[in-house]
Amino acid sequence: MTIHSSHTYTVTDQAARWNANSAARLHELGSNDDPSYRALSHLILQKLTGLLPDGHGSVLDVGCGIGFLSSHIASLGFTVVGIDPADQGIEIASTPHTQPHLQFEATSLEDYASNHPNASFDALVANMVLHCVPNHYSFFAAAARLLAADGAFIATLPNPDTYLPGRSDVDVSDYNMQTSYVFEIPFRIHGKDAHPERVLFFHRPMKEYIAAATEAGLAVSNLSVPEHIGVGRAKRISVLILTKA
Repeated sequence: MTIHSSHTYTVTDQAARWNANSAARLHELGSNDDPSYRALSHLILQKLTGLLPDGHGSVLDVGCGIGFLSSHIASLGFTVVGIDPADQGIEIASTPHTQPHLQFEATSLEDYASNHPNASFDALVANMVLHCVPNHYSFFAAAARLLAADGAFIATLPNPDTYLPGRSDVDVSDYNMQTSYVFEIPFRIHGKDAHPERVLFFHRPMKEYIAAATEAGLAVSNLSVPEHIGVGRAKRISVLILTKA
């Protein structure tokens, strides 16, 4: 594990790492070999259909990767746009996932908001994305611009208090989890080999996310830590739901 607390990273830096891992990720999801993804996607779909029970509405899947969750959401009848700055992942996503009300774009959330000033979505979804974002303030500001007045932003993220301390392949015993750090760590699903490229993990205490969301004009509707999500993830995932303040 490498730590880079003083270095400033960009979305492009992170995207290059995920591009290098896109083929490995396709193999995992395409072979249904990630039980944690299955658990997380089920949770998000449950939250989404609870907020939009008629199955209609527009959804922006932020940090969609290779598009599996976007496709699942679209299969329920929602109109979905999946975005991710890792263009190789978007290229993979655009091939098998071809529902008529589903489209993909290789872009960051900030650039999407700037390039689509009139866009508005009933829901934004960010599945295990917030810890990959270099600038959470600009991220939430863009989210607020794109979220409809009565919409909701659903995010899952590693529980800042327990996720890294609970990983056997990452030693954070010398670090204060109430402080922000940038770690360079392997990406792997539980019990599997690591992906080829290490990724940037922007560790922040939850209060940092809430402060950035509040500054952007968003309010916490619900914050929970489910007892268990996926293999080896007891109380290690947080679920954050935001609305317009």
